[in-house]
Amino acid sequence: MAQKPVIAYIESSHSGIGDNNHYRDALSFFLRQHLGCEVVIYDYDRDFEEDLVRVQKLSKGSQLIAVIVKQQEYGDQHTRVIQKVRLDISKTLPIVVIPDWRGEERFNGLQDDPLVYTHDHSSPDLVELINSLIAAWKPGLNWLGAQ
Repeated sequence: MAQKPVIAYIESSHSGIGDNNHYRDALSFFLRQHLGCEVVIYDYDRDFEEDLVRVQKLSKGSQLIAVIVKQQEYGDQHTRVIQKVRLDISKTLPIVVIPDWRGEERFNGLQDDPLVYTHDHSSPDLVELINSLIAAWKPGLNWLGAQ
């Protein structure tokens, strides 16, 4: 089985991770079917923390190409995810924040980190960014052909 680039999608269970989140589902489908990525979906506090070792391995193996985090209407979990990614995973991994359109505290990026982007689920700029990351991605060498 050939390696695929991986995108970690992180959101709060309060924004419907267990329910039907049509925006997330459509984006995940598009990334899988049309761009050939593997998408791993995490909850902010439970799944992401528990699976951090796997995410670190994916990053070290250059398979993880981006993290997408959904801003919640109330709370700052998205900034904690950014800090966790920068401290524990990679200082150069692109992070996309999908801002909450309902809240007054809409995320607009960080001045000191140019690799943190702000895009909506259906933004053409998000697709362009992911396409450029896929084009630059090279699967790890596997001389024996075993995955």
